Amino acid sequence: MTKTPIKTRVCIKDTLLSIPVGETIVIERKDITDRSVVYSATRLNKKGYKFKTSVAGRIDSIAVTRLK
Repeated sequence: MTKTPIKTRVCIKDTLLSIPVGETIVIERKDITDRSVVYSATRLNKKGYKFKTSVAGRIDSIAVTRLK
């Protein structure tokens, strides 16, 4: 009998919206891929929110700042 890991789904949209305005958080690539974070931030920017993403100087993470 093999053990199958239980997967929990992370809602990227809710994670980004939970960031207080003006704050920056660092998301590890093992938790959420940076491509998914950038895609979700871009979609939220089109809906009136403002997020800034940055991978500069980071190896295994992405920094996300909520501007509005």
